[in-house]
Parts: sequence; structure tokens; C-alpha cells
Amino acid sequence: MRRPLGCLFIALSLLASTTVLAQAPYLQKRLNGPGNGLEYIYALDEIGSNLLITSGTRRLSGGPYAMCSVMLSPNGDLISKDELHSDSVGIVNGYRGSSIVVDDSIYLVGGLKWSQDSFLPAITPVGLNGEISTPRLIGDFQQAGFYDAVLADDGSLMLFGSVTNDTGYVDFLLVKADVSGNIQWVKSYGTDTWDQGLSICKGPDGGFFLGGESRAFGSGSTYDIFIIRVDSNGKEIWRGDWGGDDSDWFGNLEYNPEAGLLFTGYMTYEQGVNQGSGAYVMLLNEYGDIIWDQHLSEPYGDTAYYSSFRVGRFLENGRIIVAGKGEVFNIFSSHDKPVAMILDIEGNILMHRIYTSVVKKKSLAWFEDIKELSDGRIIAGGVYVPDTSNAQDTGNQDILIVELDQNGCEYPGCQPPIGVEEVYFSAQETLKAYPNPFNSSIRFEIPPVVGQLSIYSMSGTLIDKLHCSDPDNPFVEYNAPELGRGIYFVTFSSKQLNYQLNARIVKL
Repeated sequence: MRRPLGCLFIALSLLASTTVLAQAPYLQKRLNGPGNGLEYIYALDEIGSNLLITSGTRRLSGGPYAMCSVMLSPNGDLISKDELHSDSVGIVNGYRGSSIVVDDSIYLVGGLKWSQDSFLPAITPVGLNGEISTPRLIGDFQQAGFYDAVLADDGSLMLFGSVTNDTGYVDFLLVKADVSGNIQWVKSYGTDTWDQGLSICKGPDGGFFLGGESRAFGSGSTYDIFIIRVDSNGKEIWRGDWGGDDSDWFGNLEYNPEAGLLFTGYMTYEQGVNQGSGAYVMLLNEYGDIIWDQHLSEPYGDTAYYSSFRVGRFLENGRIIVAGKGEVFNIFSSHDKPVAMILDIEGNILMHRIYTSVVKKKSLAWFEDIKELSDGRIIAGGVYVPDTSNAQDTGNQDILIVELDQNGCEYPGCQPPIGVEEVYFSAQETLKAYPNPFNSSIRFEIPPVVGQLSIYSMSGTLIDKLHCSDPDNPFVEYNAPELGRGIYFVTFSSKQLNYQLNARIVKL
């Protein structure tokens, strides 16, 4: 295929496709917290048939987040929202938090800023209608916080987070307690530097896997992934670290006895003679050996970049779904968007998708948690940051809820190929193209601006991208004698326009 006149061809190294959104989407919600401030989601849980969202809200810019609970009905109607907030005490850590269900009772897991100099771990009961009760402090710590929790085989709470040690550094903290706050035992684990505990899951033989980040294995100023396996009494069995030369960020842990230990995040790595970075998902056996790993990353400057996977889950159908943050960008700018990927148990990628259709073009969004509900629906929860330059995209940073089906689709009938990017083809703004139909060459008439032409097949595959850098030339000739017969979609977009031009062309 010859290069077009008047435009510069941009090579596409990351396969990106597009699907015409033909049906109404599944459940999608954008939610404010109790204080209508800045929202940040921590975790999702199913309570009966309802959905509990554990989140943080920050009313003042730069201030701490208060722990919140938001309860939704199965069809997404708001049941209640409540928060734990005080100007002097009881302010909950905004970095991470979680929730856990114990015998149909709900508990928020986090930490309380109890005074100017102390930060204490706590669990907080939540009523079945989402109302938050008085926190229960756990232990006698000066600086500590919980970020995650699971149930032990005997029904006890296993509360996991971090604690500041005598040297001023931070260690992993594991506490076994009951729901009243009575402690059975306390264990800490770490190196001689900073070790941040972030995620816990049950392991073989009643034990547990503990995951987070450590500065002990790199340059001292960068983080690596740090995982420790312990038995049911908290005795360490093994520890391991994974990462590249730069900082690596941890997402979560999940264990399946038939598959292994799954963990996600952001990682730098070597690929041949080049070093890359981006989202990763890795599966280990129970001894810490790598079974497989997948990185989804491309150099900055292509159409899409999968920057980090925040969470990974095993599905009932035997597949794995991971979700997090990606970027969609062109020659002008980049924007964070929600992403998800589905793999089989062998680590083969079945689908990866950028959900640009759930947010406005220049808005920012990403997924923080994802859960498969008892009815088979998959709910992804994340963060939505509106585009302040768009008068129709008002509000503050909010909670984003998106329902997906088992194929990772956000609307019925979708059959997503790898690397889907949603694009709307509207008849309201038409891109002039002639002759149409055409044999080997077609000319487009474009506005006098710098912009980009994109050509897509009917199945949604991105065929070509043309960088139009001469605003004084209103005509672009596209020579494509080798292009197969059929119908194609063309879009023209520019930072200088607040709309997109579209055309449907026919190759004879």
C-alpha cells in the first residue's frame, strides 16, 4: 500500500480495533459520596443481592479521605451512603482500604488518624443498609493501618497492612482477631528498609499469601513486588521479590488451588535488548515459582498503552479477568481510561479492552476493583475524573461502576477482539470523500487544521492512521490499491475541533 499524499503515516505497533456501539450498555453509574467531594473507590462486595462500595471521600483539596460506604440495589439504584468523618479524630486513611463480610455482617477495614501523631488500625461495622457504626481500634500501635482482610478457616479475621517499626521504617503487619477487636496474635515481616503490605489472600493448608512493595531489592529508592507465604499461625514459609530496574507497583493477590497464585500491578521488564514497562499479570505456584506472566505494554506514542492492572480475579468459568488503567492518546494528548483483560488458565490472552465508551473523550477514568457476582454479572468499580473544559462533563472526581458480561463486554452482543477501542460513527458530522465508491484512490476534504485520519474495517480493525500536518492543504488523497473490497469507516479528529468528522467509504 503506497503512503498517502498530504499526510504522514503513523506506524501502529499496538493492535487496536474498534466496535460500533449498537445496543444500550449494561449497568453504568457515576456516583458521588456522602460529602459530594473527591471520591476514591477501594473495594466492592456483594451483600445479599446488593452491591456495597467501600470508598473514600475528600471534601477539601489536599485533605485526608474519609471512609465511606455506598449501597446499590442489583439494578444500580442508590439505597444509602454514609461516611466516617471528623475534623479532629476518626479520619480514615485515604491511601487504601477494604471491606469484609462475616456471617452477613459487613466491616470496613482501614486505619484512623486518631491524633496528629498517631495512626491506628481499625475495623468499622456497617449495617445491612450501609450505615457506618463506631470504629473498633485494633491493638496498641502508634503508627499502623490495615489495607486488606480475609477470613481464617476458624472464622477469625486476618487483618493485613503495615506498621512503623522502631527504626522508622515500615513492615508488613498481620493481625489475627475476632470481629470485636480481641487479638489472638500479631506478626510483622520485613527487611531492613521500607515494606508496604497491601493485599492478603488465603493459601494452601489454612495459610496465607501476603503481598506488597519493598525498597530492599532495588536501588533503595525504587520499589519491587514483595510476597511472603505464611502458615496458619503466621510462620513464614518463603518470601520472594519481582521487578525491574525502576519502581514496580503492586495490585493484588488471589489464590486458586487448581491454578496458583495470581498477582497484578505495574512492572518494568526486559524484552530482548529493550526495557519496557506497563501492566502485568503473573501466576506463581504455591512455592513461588513462575508458571507464566503477561505484560501488556507498548512505547509511548502509539494508540494505546496499558499502564497498570490494579486487580485480578479468578472467574467461575475457569478464566481470569484483570482490570486497571490504560491510556489512549494521539499526537496531541493522552487520557487515562479503564481497561480489562481476560485470560485462560494457561495465560493466553483472550481479550483486552479499553473502555473509552464509558467516559467522555477527555475525561479520566480507571478501574480499582472487579467482582463476579452470584448471578454471573461482573462489576468493575473505579474512579471518574471529569473534563473541566467540557461544560457537559460537570462534577468532581466520582465513583465509576460498570457492569461487564463474561466476555468483558459493557453492552449486549459485543464480541470483542483483542485491543478494542470504542469509536462512535455519527452522521451529524460528515467527512467528504470522493469518488465513493473508489477503485484504488480516494480523496478526503478536511478542515484547515492539523489532525488525524483513521481508517477502520467493518469488523472494527484499525487499518491505517494518517497524520495530516499541513493545515493549508484541505485535501488528502489516500492511495490504497491493495486494500480489499468492502466497506470501511473513516474518522478525522483534531485538537482544534470539538467534534469528529466521519465517513463510510466503499472499496470496489
